[in-house]
Amino acid sequence: TFFLAHPLCDVLLGPSFKHSAVVLQILSPLPLLFGLMNVFGTQTMLVFGLDAYLTRIMAYTAALSIPVTFFFSKLFGATGAAAASVVLTAFTVGTMIVALRRQGLRVWRDLHLCLRSHPYTSISSESTSRTGLMET
Repeated sequence: TFFLAHPLCDVLLGPSFKHSAVVLQILSPLPLLFGLMNVFGTQTMLVFGLDAYLTRIMAYTAALSIPVTFFFSKLFGATGAAAASVVLTAFTVGTMIVALRRQGLRVWRDLHLCLRSHPYTSISSESTSRTGLMET
């Protein structure tokens, strides 16, 4: 959406909405950030019984979002509200990562180790030495 924002807004909304393309560009990281929130929040924190941490993070972010969004939208209009939304979502993801690390869960490292030891996804030492993909 970042690169296609201007052409899409011109074609779908018309020339009178050309300024909305900037707002769409600012909002373009949100799908990735929501996916990360899903992985860290729902699929990791809830599974490992960290419901209280997740609830606290979401409550703090919700309480913080009201004044931050109001402030940025007052100063910069729709562009400021879009930027506040992206910044607050990134803050939520970052806070989830910090909370998981403090609990001793390093999601990407543990995922990598899990995939390496899984019989269907691990690469055998024979195939790696033959292809030169992995040094042992």
